[in-house]
Amino acid sequence: MGWIENSYSDTPNEEPNDIQINAMKVMGKIPLLSFEKLLETFLNKEDAENIDIEYPEVKGASNKVFFGKIGTTYVAIRTSSKRIGKIRDQTYIKSQKILDDSRNSWKFANDNNLCPKIHFYGYFYIEGESGHDIYSCIIYNRYFNNLSQLSCTETDCCKLTSSIIKVLDKMAKNGYLCYDIKPENTVYIDYESEDKNEKIYDVRLIDWDADFCKVTKDVKRHGQFHLIARLLMGAHFKKLNHHGLFDEKCNIFNQDEINSLYSLIDDYSTDPNLQKQIAHYFNIENDYNCIKKFMYESLERMTGNKITTKPKCKKQPSFLKKLRFGKGGSKANNKTHKKKSKRGGTFTPSTFTFLSKNVKRDAAKRMITQKSRSKEPLNKMKLKSESRIALENKTQKQRSKQAFQKPINVLTPRKKESRPNSKQ
Repeated sequence: MGWIENSYSDTPNEEPNDIQINAMKVMGKIPLLSFEKLLETFLNKEDAENIDIEYPEVKGASNKVFFGKIGTTYVAIRTSSKRIGKIRDQTYIKSQKILDDSRNSWKFANDNNLCPKIHFYGYFYIEGESGHDIYSCIIYNRYFNNLSQLSCTETDCCKLTSSIIKVLDKMAKNGYLCYDIKPENTVYIDYESEDKNEKIYDVRLIDWDADFCKVTKDVKRHGQFHLIARLLMGAHFKKLNHHGLFDEKCNIFNQDEINSLYSLIDDYSTDPNLQKQIAHYFNIENDYNCIKKFMYESLERMTGNKITTKPKCKKQPSFLKKLRFGKGGSKANNKTHKKKSKRGGTFTPSTFTFLSKNVKRDAAKRMITQKSRSKEPLNKMKLKSESRIALENKTQKQRSKQAFQKPINVLTPRKKESRPNSKQ
C-alpha cells in the first residue's frame, strides 16, 4: 500500500463506515478521523487497542512516538505533542504554510527513499470540551537502530559514513536545507549482500518538518550545502566521541571540496538557522566568529589538515552568563527562564544594557547580589564606581582598626596606707 493522506481542513468524520474508509484508502485519501479510529484503520487490532495517546514509547520536544504493527511490518506512529489547530465554529490552524511545506518535504523524502516508507501522512482529532483539537500524525516503517547507538569496525564505519553522505548529498542537491540533522534523527538497517561478502547499510532521515528543513531554489548559493551538512553531522559524532564514523580515514572530503568549504563556512556562519542549531547542540556562543571558529575546528578534526588562521571567539565572561537567564526576580520568571535554558533557547533581558566598559567585574558581581535582594528594577539602580567602592572598603577598615585601638579603662587597686605601729 502506498502513500495515504488526509487534510487538516477536512470535516471530522465521527461515524465512519469501515467499507468506505477501505475504499478511500485504495484511492490514497481518507477523512479526518479520531486517533482511536485512525489506529484501527491501519494497525493490527491488538496493537491499536494497546496504544494510549497519554503514554508514548518515546517523547521528544515536539513529538510523541508509538510502536505497532501493520500485518507483519513493524511501524512507528509519530504524532505532534501539541495541537496544530482546533475546530470550533470554524477551523483554526496554526502556521498553515509550515504544515504544507512539511507535507511536501516528507512526500519528497518518501518518493526518493530518504526516509522510512510512509503508510499514512495527515491528521487526527481528539474531542475537547468545546470542540475538536487537531494533531498531526505520520505512520512509517520502524527502523530499530539510530546512529547514536552504533559501534562498528573501521571498515564498517567507513562504509556507513559513505551511505550517510549519499543521503545528505541527495537531500541538499535537490534543494532541501535540513539543519536539524544529527545521529538521533538518522536511522538505519544493515543486511548482507547477495553474495554475503559485504554488509550493506540502508540509511534514512526521520525529521523533515519545515521548521528546520527549508526548500530553496537558489542553487547558486545553496548548491554546496551538502558539504555543510557533512560537516555538521561529523561534528555531532565528534561530540559523542565516536571514533570511526566521519573519521579522517574515511575520506569525507576531497581537496576541491575542502577548498570550497573555506568560503562556504564564511557564508553559512551568518545563516540564522545554522547558528541556532550549533549554539543549541554544541553550547557555542551565537556569534559569527564563534560559529566560524567551531566549523573550522570541526573541519580540522575530520580532515587532519591544520588551519592556522582561525577567528578569535570572545567568550562571554562567567558573571555575564549568570545574567543571561536572570538571577533573582519572581519565582515564575525564574521557572520560565530555566525551561527556556533546558530547551536550548536564549533569554537576554534588555535591562542588562547597564554594563558599560568602565564598570569592573567586582562592581557587576555586587550589583547581582543587590538585585536579588531588592525589588527595585535593575536598570534604575546606580552602580558604585570603583573609587567609591575602594573608599568604602578603606573607611570600613579604618573603623575596625579604631574600634580595637580605643584605650580601655582598667581599675587598679589602691595602695594600702602604712599605719604607725601603736606599740612604738
